[in-house]
Amino acid sequence: MAILNDLIVPIVLIVLDLYLFNNLAQARRIIEEWLTIYNTERPHEALNNMTPIEYKIGSLILYVSCVLSLGYLHNSSHHTTKNRDHFN
Repeated sequence: MAILNDLIVPIVLIVLDLYLFNNLAQARRIIEEWLTIYNTERPHEALNNMTPIEYKIGSLILYVSCVLSLGYLHNSSHHTTKNRDHFN
């Protein structure tokens, strides 16, 4: 819980410094909107300056490329002996 507080409290303080709120409901709504943008649309240095969505898509493409290159995906619903041997 301490780690979560270490991350959330500074974010909330940043938002509180940027806005004057009329009431608690408005503050909650704006903070939730800001967190959504921060967690989905803003590029992150830790993700090579990609947004989380761009990073997830890139990771998925890389994963599918690796799986396809190893021959684990195929058109039939049954595994071939060759593919089963990779898992054993």
